[in-house]
Amino acid sequence: MKAITDCGKAIELKPTLVESFHCRANAYRAKGDLNKAVADYDRAIELKPDYAEAFNDRGLAYQAMGENTKARADFDKAIQLKPGYAAALTNRAHLPPP
Repeated sequence: MKAITDCGKAIELKPTLVESFHCRANAYRAKGDLNKAVADYDRAIELKPDYAEAFNDRGLAYQAMGENTKARADFDKAIQLKPGYAAALTNRAHLPPP
């Protein structure tokens, strides 16, 4: 997948560019490589702990893995960081009850 390669090159050039990790994580998630996606979301969050979008998207990866407790925690964190964040609110609403 070209996006994975391109984002990887961007990471090599500037390993602190949080958006490149987020981009590659999204590409891995789209490809179904969820463990690699979570690892890149983790790195994006490590670099930018208030990155609501990365929490939301990692929650989607966890949801796809059947890890609904972790998904809910990430959606909750995204909403805490960005109140009214419609995507995270919608994603949380689609989870089965705890």
